[in-house]
Amino acid sequence: MSILESTKQFFTELGVQFAADIIQGYVLHMLEDFTAEDCYRAITDDIDLWTVIPDKEKDYLHFSLVRRFKPHILKYADRITPEMVLTWLRKKRPDFASVIENYPDSKGYLWLERQVRNVIIGIRTTLTSPHS
Repeated sequence: MSILESTKQFFTELGVQFAADIIQGYVLHMLEDFTAEDCYRAITDDIDLWTVIPDKEKDYLHFSLVRRFKPHILKYADRITPEMVLTWLRKKRPDFASVIENYPDSKGYLWLERQVRNVIIGIRTTLTSPHS
């Protein structure tokens, strides 16, 4: 790999990590008032977390620090994976990680995959809405 290719790869990985850090902070902020029992119920009832997030939290996303980094988030958000989110949860919300990982028939992980996709779509929609 050439120096130019290595440099591009380094900055891409840095951009992904930067976007991931911002989204991680937002996701963990969203989950502050949720319990492990809430997580279990959300998986059982297949609740889409983005739809239950209060609009004031979405406004926080839109008008906060995140807005200043909109181009980076829009460029790299799709690289955030359920595995990355599970790693965040293991560190910051082990109660959630445990529910997801131990839910029967891997339904917890499948639910997490949908949540990651839906939250990324929600963030993209929020950041690209007319009042951006």
